[in-house]
Order: sequence, then structure tokens, then C-alpha cells
Amino acid sequence: MQTITAGCDPDNIALKRILEKIGMNLIAAKEKVLVWKLSKAAK
Repeated sequence: MQTITAGCDPDNIALKRILEKIGMNLIAAKEKVLVWKLSKAAK
């Protein structure tokens, strides 16, 4: 399994939309950062 994580500012609406569009899931919401994760099975 391969996993990518990303963080973004909660106010960055455009980046949140992009992360959702590529299939990332919101896994944590901290004070100044949203943490996203994308997991795919290794080939």
C-alpha cells in the first residue's frame, strides 16, 4: 500500500477542492492545518 499525506490551511478553499477531486480524504483537522490522505494498493 502506498500512502500520500498532505496538509493545507483551512481557509484555502481552492486547494481543499483539488485534494478532494484527486481522491484524498480528510483525516484530521488541527488548529491551523487540515491533514489529507490518499492510499492506493501497490502494483
